[in-house]
Amino acid sequence: MKNFIYILFGIIILTGCETAPCECEVPSNGGNGTFEVKMGSNDGLEVFDAIDKAWGALDYEALKSYVSEDAVMKFADGKVAVGGDEFVSMIQKEVEEWGEAEYVNWSTDYKFSLATTSDNDESTNVDEGDWVNAQFTVELKSPVDGDIRNVFYEFYHIIDGKVVSWDQFKRGEKE
Repeated sequence: MKNFIYILFGIIILTGCETAPCECEVPSNGGNGTFEVKMGSNDGLEVFDAIDKAWGALDYEALKSYVSEDAVMKFADGKVAVGGDEFVSMIQKEVEEWGEAEYVNWSTDYKFSLATTSDNDESTNVDEGDWVNAQFTVELKSPVDGDIRNVFYEFYHIIDGKVVSWDQFKRGEKE
Protein backbone atom coordinates (compact mmCIF):
# COMPACT_ATOMS: atom_id res chain seq x y z
CA MET A 1 0.00 0.00 0.00
CA LYS A 2 2.87 2.30 0.84
CA ASN A 3 4.39 1.78 -2.66
CA PHE A 4 1.02 2.50 -4.22
CA ILE A 5 0.81 5.84 -2.40
CA TYR A 6 4.36 6.76 -3.50
CA ILE A 7 3.57 5.88 -7.12
CA LEU A 8 0.26 7.81 -7.02
CA PHE A 9 1.98 10.79 -5.42
CA GLY A 10 4.73 10.67 -8.10
CA ILE A 11 2.17 10.60 -10.91
CA ILE A 12 0.30 13.56 -9.43
CA ILE A 13 3.52 15.59 -9.18
CA LEU A 14 4.63 14.76 -12.73
CA THR A 15 1.28 15.52 -14.34
CA GLY A 16 0.60 18.56 -12.19
CA CYS A 17 3.79 20.34 -13.25
CA GLU A 18 2.71 21.03 -16.82
CA THR A 19 3.71 24.50 -17.93
CA ALA A 20 1.38 26.84 -19.74
CA PRO A 21 2.28 27.70 -23.33
CA CYS A 22 4.37 30.83 -23.62
CA GLU A 23 2.55 33.78 -25.09
CA CYS A 24 5.72 35.81 -25.18
CA GLU A 25 6.22 38.79 -27.42
CA VAL A 26 8.74 38.11 -30.16
CA PRO A 27 11.70 40.37 -29.46
CA SER A 28 12.61 42.97 -32.03
CA ASN A 29 16.13 43.13 -33.36
CA GLY A 30 16.02 46.36 -35.33
CA GLY A 31 13.80 48.63 -37.33
CA ASN A 32 13.60 52.13 -38.66
CA GLY A 33 11.31 53.88 -36.19
CA THR A 34 8.19 53.10 -38.24
CA PHE A 35 8.30 49.33 -37.85
CA GLU A 36 10.37 46.76 -36.01
CA VAL A 37 12.24 43.78 -37.46
CA LYS A 38 11.80 40.36 -35.87
CA MET A 39 12.53 36.76 -36.78
CA GLY A 40 10.36 35.53 -39.65
CA SER A 41 8.60 32.24 -40.14
CA ASN A 42 9.73 28.93 -41.54
CA ASP A 43 7.20 29.40 -44.38
CA GLY A 44 9.48 31.85 -46.18
CA LEU A 45 12.45 29.50 -45.79
CA GLU A 46 10.44 26.62 -47.26
CA VAL A 47 9.59 28.74 -50.32
CA PHE A 48 13.23 29.79 -50.58
CA ASP A 49 14.33 26.12 -50.46
CA ALA A 50 11.87 25.25 -53.23
CA ILE A 51 13.13 28.16 -55.36
CA ASP A 52 16.76 27.18 -54.75
CA LYS A 53 16.02 23.58 -55.73
CA ALA A 54 14.13 24.58 -58.90
CA TRP A 55 16.81 27.12 -59.87
CA GLY A 56 19.61 24.60 -59.35
CA ALA A 57 17.78 22.05 -61.51
CA LEU A 58 17.01 24.75 -64.10
CA ASP A 59 13.34 23.82 -63.71
CA TYR A 60 12.05 27.04 -65.22
CA GLU A 61 8.34 26.26 -64.87
CA ALA A 62 8.70 25.48 -61.16
CA LEU A 63 10.82 28.60 -60.70
CA LYS A 64 8.18 30.78 -62.39
CA SER A 65 5.49 29.33 -60.13
CA TYR A 66 7.13 30.96 -57.10
CA VAL A 67 7.34 34.45 -58.62
CA SER A 68 4.41 36.86 -58.39
CA GLU A 69 3.12 38.23 -61.69
CA ASP A 70 4.24 41.77 -60.85
CA ALA A 71 7.34 40.89 -58.80
CA VAL A 72 10.32 43.18 -59.29
CA MET A 73 13.49 41.08 -59.61
CA LYS A 74 16.79 43.03 -59.52
CA PHE A 75 19.98 41.24 -60.63
CA ALA A 76 23.46 42.15 -59.37
CA ASP A 77 24.45 43.46 -62.82
CA GLY A 78 21.65 46.04 -62.78
CA LYS A 79 19.16 44.16 -64.96
CA VAL A 80 15.56 44.19 -63.77
CA ALA A 81 12.84 41.67 -64.56
CA VAL A 82 9.15 42.01 -63.78
CA GLY A 83 7.31 38.75 -63.18
CA GLY A 84 8.29 35.13 -63.58
CA ASP A 85 8.50 35.06 -67.38
CA GLU A 86 11.06 37.89 -67.60
CA PHE A 87 12.95 36.52 -64.60
CA VAL A 88 13.32 33.07 -66.15
CA SER A 89 14.21 34.60 -69.53
CA MET A 90 17.11 36.47 -67.92
CA ILE A 91 18.26 33.32 -66.13
CA GLN A 92 18.18 31.40 -69.42
CA LYS A 93 20.41 34.08 -71.01
CA GLU A 94 22.86 33.81 -68.11
CA VAL A 95 22.95 30.02 -68.46
CA GLU A 96 23.71 30.38 -72.20
CA GLU A 97 26.45 32.93 -71.44
CA TRP A 98 28.16 31.06 -68.58
CA GLY A 99 27.39 27.47 -69.45
CA GLU A 100 25.12 25.22 -67.39
CA ALA A 101 27.90 23.57 -65.34
CA GLU A 102 29.32 26.94 -64.27
CA TYR A 103 25.92 28.50 -63.66
CA VAL A 104 24.50 25.92 -61.24
CA ASN A 105 27.76 25.54 -59.30
CA TRP A 106 26.79 27.36 -56.09
CA SER A 107 26.61 26.46 -52.44
CA THR A 108 24.24 28.12 -50.00
CA ASP A 109 26.29 29.60 -47.16
CA TYR A 110 23.37 30.68 -44.99
CA LYS A 111 19.71 31.68 -45.04
CA PHE A 112 17.41 33.27 -42.49
CA SER A 113 13.94 34.73 -42.41
CA LEU A 114 12.89 38.10 -41.00
CA ALA A 115 9.53 39.83 -40.72
CA THR A 116 8.41 43.30 -39.73
CA THR A 117 5.71 44.65 -37.48
CA SER A 118 3.01 46.86 -38.99
CA ASP A 119 4.21 50.04 -40.63
CA ASN A 120 0.65 51.44 -40.34
CA ASP A 121 0.61 52.18 -44.07
CA GLU A 122 -1.94 50.28 -46.16
CA SER A 123 -0.21 51.38 -49.39
CA THR A 124 2.87 49.21 -48.71
CA ASN A 125 3.42 45.49 -48.21
CA VAL A 126 6.64 45.80 -46.20
CA ASP A 127 4.88 44.39 -43.14
CA GLU A 128 3.50 41.33 -44.94
CA GLY A 129 5.15 37.94 -45.36
CA ASP A 130 8.80 37.14 -44.79
CA TRP A 131 12.07 38.65 -45.89
CA VAL A 132 14.50 35.83 -46.59
CA ASN A 133 18.18 36.70 -46.70
CA ALA A 134 20.65 34.24 -48.21
CA GLN A 135 24.30 34.08 -49.22
CA PHE A 136 25.72 31.85 -51.96
CA THR A 137 29.29 31.17 -53.05
CA VAL A 138 30.28 30.16 -56.56
CA GLU A 139 33.78 28.76 -57.05
CA LEU A 140 34.79 29.79 -60.57
CA LYS A 141 36.31 27.11 -62.78
CA SER A 142 38.65 29.75 -64.23
CA PRO A 143 39.33 33.25 -62.85
CA VAL A 144 37.29 36.19 -64.15
CA ASP A 145 39.02 39.57 -63.81
CA GLY A 146 41.26 37.94 -61.20
CA ASP A 147 38.31 36.68 -59.12
CA ILE A 148 38.38 33.01 -58.17
CA ARG A 149 34.93 33.01 -56.59
CA ASN A 150 31.79 35.11 -56.47
CA VAL A 151 29.72 35.65 -53.35
CA PHE A 152 26.05 36.51 -53.89
CA TYR A 153 23.75 38.13 -51.34
CA GLU A 154 20.05 37.82 -52.09
CA PHE A 155 16.96 39.26 -50.43
CA TYR A 156 13.58 37.68 -51.18
CA HIS A 157 10.32 39.30 -50.05
CA ILE A 158 7.87 36.39 -49.93
CA ILE A 159 4.12 36.81 -49.40
CA ASP A 160 1.68 33.90 -49.54
CA GLY A 161 4.24 31.56 -51.08
CA LYS A 162 5.34 33.92 -53.87
CA VAL A 163 8.31 36.24 -54.30
CA VAL A 164 7.07 39.82 -54.68
CA SER A 165 10.54 41.36 -54.82
CA TRP A 166 14.09 40.09 -55.07
CA ASP A 167 17.41 41.90 -54.89
CA GLN A 168 20.80 40.36 -55.68
CA PHE A 169 24.26 41.74 -54.92
CA LYS A 170 27.61 40.22 -55.90
CA ARG A 171 31.15 40.48 -54.57
CA GLY A 172 34.15 38.92 -56.32
CA GLU A 173 36.97 37.42 -54.26
CA LYS A 174 40.60 37.19 -55.37
CA GLU A 175 41.66 34.56 -52.79
